[in-house]
Order: sequence, then structure tokens, then C-alpha cells
Amino acid sequence: MRIALIGYRCSGKTVVGRELAARLGWKFVDTDSVIEKRAGKSVAKIFENEGDKVFRALERKAIKELADATECVIAAGGGALGSRANVAALKRQGKVIWLETSAEELIRRARADEKENVKRPPLTDMPLDEEIRATLEKRTPPYRAAADCIISTDGYTSGEIVERVVSYLELIGVIKPQGEQPHGGGI
Repeated sequence: MRIALIGYRCSGKTVVGRELAARLGWKFVDTDSVIEKRAGKSVAKIFENEGDKVFRALERKAIKELADATECVIAAGGGALGSRANVAALKRQGKVIWLETSAEELIRRARADEKENVKRPPLTDMPLDEEIRATLEKRTPPYRAAADCIISTDGYTSGEIVERVVSYLELIGVIKPQGEQPHGGGI
């Protein structure tokens, strides 16, 4: 079993993914980090020097290779669901969870990242708030279509989001509820 977290940039996929993987005792993989390691440069530099097509090809390759990973939490890039092959690979033998975040919250988080000098490549020539609203509107239908579960992140800490994901995984039987003891022979 594998869990893929999807959503727009700044939705919390990496932070929640790391915490969720630690909680489950699983491996955590961020597709952007895989791409950066293989390319020897940042996502921003790939976009700047080689463009979207090259980045998306690298992303498809990384996701395809992760499709058979087990006991793994994957943070997929915000635009990964633009490829049907990526959606199919993420859903194969896994669950896809959309960390749904409002445009207003994404803008707030992106501005906070800018203050911390976190570099994210622009997706358009629009100002940040317009870019987020326009791109999120375009990506919402593919996110919704791919998601096995939608978890709203607005107003929740990463720990609270992890608890909500764990509750979902317990509900569908992917993991056993906390404190549940194995059934079997006994006194």
C-alpha cells in the first residue's frame, strides 16, 4: 500500500507527508526532491533553463518508478495530475489524498515562504495571488477526480491534518486503529 498526497503548492504535502510517514513507520518521498537529485539542480532551475516540458517528463519518470513502492507516502508535485499516466501510477495499489486548501490560505502561505526566501518557480507571468487563483481553478477538477479522499487543510496544523488522514486510513482498513489488539487465541 502507498499513500499519495496531492494538492497545490503550499498545501502542506511535504510537511504532512513527512509527519504521516513517521507516524506510520513508512518511507517518505517527495517527487520534487527525487527530480532535483537526479537533475542535479533545483526545480526552479529546471523550469528556468529547460522549461515545463522537460520538468514534466522528469516528473512522469519519477512517479512511474514510485508506482510500485510499498509502505510509502509520496508528496506529488502540484501539477503532476496534468498527466493521466501520473494519476494512474499514483492510484495503482495506493490511495490518493487531496490536501484541499483555499486560494486565500495558499496565498498567505506562499507570501510567508517568500519572506523565508523559499524559491518557487512562477507558473505564469501573473502576480502571485492571480496566479494561485487561476491555476488552482484549473487544477481543482483533476485533483477532485483523482482523490480517494479530500482533506481540507485550512485552519488545521500539520499534526491535525495527519490525524485526519490516519482516521481515514483506519476507516478504510489500510491501517489498524490505534490500540486495537490482534484477535486470536487467548484466555
